[in-house]
Amino acid sequence: ATEQLKAAGIPAARGDARLLIAHALDLNRTDLFLQGERRLSPQEIDLITPLITRRAAREPVARIIGEREFWGLPFGLSAATLEPRPDTEILVEAVLSNLAHDQNLPIDTPLRIADFGTGTGCILLALLSELPAASGVGVDIDADALDQADINADDLGLTDRVEFLISNWADELEADEQFDIIVSNPPYISRALIEQLTPEVKDHDPLLALDGGDDGLDAYRALVPVLQRHLAPDGLAALEIGFDQGITVPALFN
Repeated sequence: ATEQLKAAGIPAARGDARLLIAHALDLNRTDLFLQGERRLSPQEIDLITPLITRRAAREPVARIIGEREFWGLPFGLSAATLEPRPDTEILVEAVLSNLAHDQNLPIDTPLRIADFGTGTGCILLALLSELPAASGVGVDIDADALDQADINADDLGLTDRVEFLISNWADELEADEQFDIIVSNPPYISRALIEQLTPEVKDHDPLLALDGGDDGLDAYRALVPVLQRHLAPDGLAALEIGFDQGITVPALFN
C-alpha cells in the first residue's frame, strides 16, 4: 500500500496507508502495530485495496474514512463541507486565549457565539465544547452542510446549545440580534488560483467553501456589515484569512 501511494506522489504515503488499513480492518493504531506480523486474509485484502486505490487517485484520507479529527473531536464530512484542518484550530485557540487572558472571563460566562459559513460546525462546536455555558448559531448557505453540522452536534452531545440556520450570511438573523463572539472561516482563495491547488483540495472540497472571488476578499466584504450590526459592542470577532491577507483583510474591517 505504501509503495502504491508513493508511486502516486503522496507525500505521507506510509502514514496514509496505516490510517486506511486500520480503518478497513476496524483496528486502532495500537492494534495495527501489535498485529503487524499477522498475514491478511484475501477478504481483508479486498477491504483494503479499494481504499488505497482511492487515495492513490488523490482523494483525501478523511474523505475516504468519512471523518476528520478537529480540536480532538471527531467530525463527520459530506461533499458539501470543507475538510477541517489543523490551521483552523489556531482560530479556536485565539478565541479561548482572548477570553481567558485579555478579557479575563470565567469559563461559565453565558456567551452567545455565531459562526458564519459553519460547514461541519467544527469551529463553533469546538468552542462550545470548551465553554459549557455558551450557546451558538451556525450559519451556512448550503442545506447539506447544515445537515452534516447537525449530525456532528448530535454526536458530540451539543445539540441543546446550538442552532443551525440556512442563510446568506446574516440575512435570516433578527435585525437586532447580537453576539459576544463571531467566528468565520470564509472562502478566501482568489478564483484564478483555485486550479493551482492540490487535487485533494480543488477536486474534493466544495467550490463554495474555497472561491473568494477575483481577489479572495468577497466574503470579508460581506462580513463587514454583519459585524457592524451583529457583534456586541464589547464583542470579539475572529476570522481565518489567507497567508497573504494579513494587511488587506484588517484594512477592510478597520
